[in-house]
Amino acid sequence: MITMRPVFIFCCGLFLSFTTITRLPAQSRSNFFTIGIEQGLSNTNIWSINQDKYGYIWIGTEAGLNRYDGHTMKQYFHSETDKTSVAGNACYWIFKDSEGDMWFACGYSGLSRYNYVTDNFASLAPYDSARKNNRYNAPVWRFGEDAQKRIYLSCGAACYRYNKSTKKFEDLTSLFGQGFDAGIGRFFMLKNNIMLIAADDGLYRYNITSNSMRKIPFDVQKQGFGAVGMRDIEWVNNNEVIISMEKAGYVIFDIDTEKFRPADDPFYPGRSGKFSEMGDLLLDSKKRLWMANTYSGLVKYNPGNRQSTFIKKDPLYPYPYPDQEGQGKAIFEDRDGNIWYGTSTQGAVHFQPNIDFLSIYQRDFTQSNSLPGNIVSTFYPGKNNSMWIGTWGYGICRFDPQTNQYTNYNPTIQENDQLP
Repeated sequence: MITMRPVFIFCCGLFLSFTTITRLPAQSRSNFFTIGIEQGLSNTNIWSINQDKYGYIWIGTEAGLNRYDGHTMKQYFHSETDKTSVAGNACYWIFKDSEGDMWFACGYSGLSRYNYVTDNFASLAPYDSARKNNRYNAPVWRFGEDAQKRIYLSCGAACYRYNKSTKKFEDLTSLFGQGFDAGIGRFFMLKNNIMLIAADDGLYRYNITSNSMRKIPFDVQKQGFGAVGMRDIEWVNNNEVIISMEKAGYVIFDIDTEKFRPADDPFYPGRSGKFSEMGDLLLDSKKRLWMANTYSGLVKYNPGNRQSTFIKKDPLYPYPYPDQEGQGKAIFEDRDGNIWYGTSTQGAVHFQPNIDFLSIYQRDFTQSNSLPGNIVSTFYPGKNNSMWIGTWGYGICRFDPQTNQYTNYNPTIQENDQLP
């Protein structure tokens, strides 16, 4: 069953550091400001980061939800006696929909939507009722949204849709077919009325107008090498998407012919002789496609010639082997078009494609302003090209590449203000 690509980070402190790797021998220092327990964070195991429409930074942790205004931290916890409290204390996924509403996935504890006016959380009783009638209490892991602004929820082997206008939930699980028992990795809109849904057991095509679902034929043995495990979806061109896979790296899917094409040689087990899991996919602002791979680390895919470029092949890249770097956890593009790549053992990789410049940010126990931990779970952009970096066990930090410093904010932010 698909889970949320968890970030297993061994961490426990507030430090940060990096070593810059370039094609010229160079080394420099950068300063990180780390937010942890001492700064009011409820827990240092970070699952998710997002920013609301007023500029507040929301941080989902293993134990408590947090809102940061640039100066102070406010904590939110579940209370059995308060129906307007957050659904659970572990917040795995934070989703901001197209209208700016904030949704919080709290695993087996359910779902919450934030009320900006009252500073509390909406009770979604219809979902609680529907969930209890399902086969088991499934955790909320994933969110999606269609062209009609309806919210989709991945709940283990169950799928629901919430209509914000009618304030009602629909159970879509039966549309997947009898015996459906797979986790969902991604809701991906193709057109106004067609959605692709990647799941543990394959790919589904959902027509939101006719409310009909069908599974796309896929040869598990020949194309998946014994496993499906479809994780993520992203555009390759106008009529093809790429789908990350559990063992076969990735496949290319033609949305017109509904045929699958295998990965290029380095990732196709039939030629490379190696299985590798592909995680997050990112289509950047210049239409370059980036992939996180368990064996090859950060990979750039060129749709034109169908070739992949391994950033690890740079002779100065310090972790050429998978056991040294670990599994990729997150990929993000900053406002300058640079790529941030979070690893599970060796910190954060910062790659500037335009000048072919690579930097490695790691924890340095001799420096108080280094990266706090080497298992990096999530990224979120701040103002003025700064970057929020979430780690597992060591809290969250904010990095400003222009000044190499942390800039404090005013202690109070009104609802019509935003973080600078």
